[in-house]
Amino acid sequence: MDNKGQETIELISRAEAAQYLNICLSTLDKLINDRKFYGKVNIGRRVFIDKGQLNKYIQENMY
Repeated sequence: MDNKGQETIELISRAEAAQYLNICLSTLDKLINDRKFYGKVNIGRRVFIDKGQLNKYIQENMY
């Protein structure tokens, strides 16, 4: 949290997220387009991933 009590968000690119999870970009795209995933951030035409939300999604959806 920063000094105002708000959490900081770490955004990573699609390529970084795919590398982080050791999956290909098409598999990542399927994951981030899941209606249960809330970490996709569009800035203009670029897509970024909230790393905290990605970790949360993975933990909640592991088998």
